[in-house]
Formats: sequence, C-alpha cells, structure tokens
Amino acid sequence: MTMPEPIKVLYVIGKGRSGSTLVDMLLGEMDGWCSTGELWRVWSRGMVDGEPCGCGAPIPDCSIWKPVLEAARGSATPQEIEEWRLRALRWHTAHRIWNADESPKDWPELTQWVEVFAKLYSELAQQTGARVIVDSSKWPLHPGLFGLIPGIEPYALQLVRDPRAVAYSWQRKKAYLGSEKQRWMKRFPAWHSGLSWSARQMMCEAVKGRLGDRAMTLRYESLMKNPAEALAEVSGLMGDPHPSLGFLDGKMARLGTHHTVGGNPNRFERGPVELREDEKWKAEGSSIDRLLLLALTGPFRQRYGYK
Repeated sequence: MTMPEPIKVLYVIGKGRSGSTLVDMLLGEMDGWCSTGELWRVWSRGMVDGEPCGCGAPIPDCSIWKPVLEAARGSATPQEIEEWRLRALRWHTAHRIWNADESPKDWPELTQWVEVFAKLYSELAQQTGARVIVDSSKWPLHPGLFGLIPGIEPYALQLVRDPRAVAYSWQRKKAYLGSEKQRWMKRFPAWHSGLSWSARQMMCEAVKGRLGDRAMTLRYESLMKNPAEALAEVSGLMGDPHPSLGFLDGKMARLGTHHTVGGNPNRFERGPVELREDEKWKAEGSSIDRLLLLALTGPFRQRYGYK
C-alpha cells in the first residue's frame, strides 16, 4: 500500500510584530500555498472569542474553516482544545517538548492536541488543495517542528526584525478588528520586548539546528528591500526556487482574500499594498528605550546585522 505524501508545513517562527502577518499573506499568494495566520489560535480566537476569518466571515461560518474544524475537532470542544494548548505549549514545558518522543503517552494534553492538529492539517490540505500550508503561529517550540505531528513535513522560516522596531510596535495601541466587543492588543514595555526577542531568537536558532536544510532565516528589512528575491528564497526552501510572482510589481503587491486567523489587523487588507519598511520607531521611539534594547539584545542583534 502506497503511503500518502506528507503535507509540507512552513512554520513562521520568531517574535511577534516582525511582519509575520504580511509575510504569511504574501506567501499565500503563490500557487499551491495556503496562508492560515496564527493557526494555533483558531480555537481560542476564532471559535471562543468570535474573531473573524481574514475573509471577513465568522470562523464557524467560513466556507474553508467550517468543514475543516468540524472534521478536525471530533467530539472535543474548542475550549478543551485551547486548554490542552495552555497546559502543553508554554515556556515551562520547553524541555519536555524538546525531549518528547513520537508519542508521549504520559502527557495526555499534548497527545490530544497533536491528534487534533494532525487532522487539522490534513483536512486543510484536502479542502484547499495546497502543496504548502503556512502556519505563522511564531511559537518556536511548536510540536510540529519536533516531529510530533504525524503526516506532515515541517520547515521553519525564522523571521527577524530590528528589536527596536519590534519593541516600539509592542508599545503602540492597536485594536482587534471584527470582534463583537472592541478589544485591544496587548502592550509591553521595552525591557519585556527586548528579553522576549532575545529568548525567541535563541530558541529559533536551536530549532534551525535540528531541522538543518529545512530551515532558514529571513530579515523583515530584506523582504521590504527586495520582495521578489526574498520570496523566491523562501519558495526555494520548499523545493521551488522559481515561483510565480505575478502578484508582485516591484514593491507593490496585489493581495487577495486569505483565510487567516489571529495576527495583525492588516490581515484584512485587499488589493494593491505598498511594501515598505515601517520606520516610525526611529523618529518616535524613546531614546532611553533604544539604549536599553541595545544592551538586552546585543549578541543576537549583531548576529542578524542590526547595529
């Protein structure tokens, strides 16, 4: 009996506010690619909190998500699946994820969550016909990256951005769009963002070491400078170094509708979008915060070419 080909899943990993939502949508414009956003939040944000899909429809009513989620969750409730995630996928469980075998029987929360996500990726591939699923959950300790989700072939795209820009973005006031009640995205002080940025990069580097030639690093600034070159490099990682990029015209991209979950409010954008680096942090950010961030992020910041 011929075994089915594993589903290729590209995990975008790194720190939030690094441009992952835009990267996800750009990759989703390529033939055979499916953009999903922060997929691990589909149960909490989409099913429990009532946030809409990137297409604008409620997640439970979306033409893509409705059949996929119904098939994937089986008899489990969205609340139960989210509770499994909260118990299994945290910083304090990092060592257990890192050392877990293919089926950690003494860890029921992880086992049940993995079973749901194996079905989720399978159903999503069947529903969309995608060759590559892009999951920009950004968590570097995602079980899929450690071979714990059967039926997939994991790849990692470490997305990095200048930590000073990241910290500035985390201090800005942003609203979630489309929720029944107005809700604001979390905000964090510069010191928190700096420590978190460094911790994320440390784990990303470790994960890349495990994946070898199925992982790469992309600077947000490089993408904005030359989108076509950057996207071709990512596509090459997945086995296609010459993707069709007809949606790009220099630094202008034509974005269609994507069925994304969570992420930045720009996931609702459609039509022509100019790809340019957001440099407001250079003029508006606190000089004291920038000095603090230089101290907190030094080793990794220099590694990625940020002076």
